[in-house]
Amino acid sequence: MQKSDVLDKIIYPTIKKANATMPNFFLDKIDENIVFYGKPNAILDSLNLVSFVFLLEEEVEIVINKKITITTQDVLDTENPPFASLSHLADFILRKINSLG
Repeated sequence: MQKSDVLDKIIYPTIKKANATMPNFFLDKIDENIVFYGKPNAILDSLNLVSFVFLLEEEVEIVINKKITITTQDVLDTENPPFASLSHLADFILRKINSLG
């Protein structure tokens, strides 16, 4: 799986589900610099972040038929926090998938 696959098959469908199911979440324009959480103008507050992570984990399981856990210690990586941008999130998920072996 490549980064573009993670975006197309996991993250974009998750955003679509979040738009349909999460209150106070609507994202109609998607670009790789979207800040999800942790910076000013982020699109997720802490409560919606939990819901979004759940949707992401669910989508990964649908796509690759394996579970990953997104809320691990490496989420706190201050150099490349996964929710700092769509691009960082895709890289983070790809690393998680690749670590499954």
